Amino acid sequence: MAAYVLFTGLVAISNAVSSPWSSLLINGVPIPDPNAQAPTGNLSMPLRQAAEKAGIFIGAALNYYDLQQDSEYAKVGGEQYNLMTAENGCKWSATEPQQNQFDFTQCDYIYKFAKTNAMIFRGHNLCWGVYNPNWLTSGNFSPDQLKQILQNHINTVMKHYPDNNAYSWDVVNEAVQDSPSPGNIYKTNVWYPAIPNYVDL
Repeated sequence: MAAYVLFTGLVAISNAVSSPWSSLLINGVPIPDPNAQAPTGNLSMPLRQAAEKAGIFIGAALNYYDLQQDSEYAKVGGEQYNLMTAENGCKWSATEPQQNQFDFTQCDYIYKFAKTNAMIFRGHNLCWGVYNPNWLTSGNFSPDQLKQILQNHINTVMKHYPDNNAYSWDVVNEAVQDSPSPGNIYKTNVWYPAIPNYVDL
């Protein structure tokens, strides 16, 4: 769905400048042509090649440790997908393990893996109710302190990964309850209800 939205936004650009789709790039990777015909017959081609022929992205969430320790895992990931996101390497526990002490080792590794393999990098995530470090979940911070912590984290990550390094980020991840009701929409977590409008900050 995200890829489709991206494509519809670029159609007007392509028409306006009369440029072929192959000349439009993200991180140096050509954008698949959404008007291309889906491939038929050859099932032995990599998934990413079939996806590009069909004008779509196909991706996976890849794990930092598995990429380092399992060569076959890394080989299949690089060969089969044209879009990737970090399974856990760009989340809070990895990127800010201690308050205001940032570590981009895992996220950088995955971003560089994507770039090396001509893949689009999708950032995941900037705010979530789970997979947060203990200092955050057990810190007993006031709402104002939580706002400052959240804004500082997002600003720091975005400065480390400027716009041209990722085509999108999950800003607030899985905020809505599985069975929401009027007046009871968001999941209870470190951010909510302490910051009632945290999704809109």
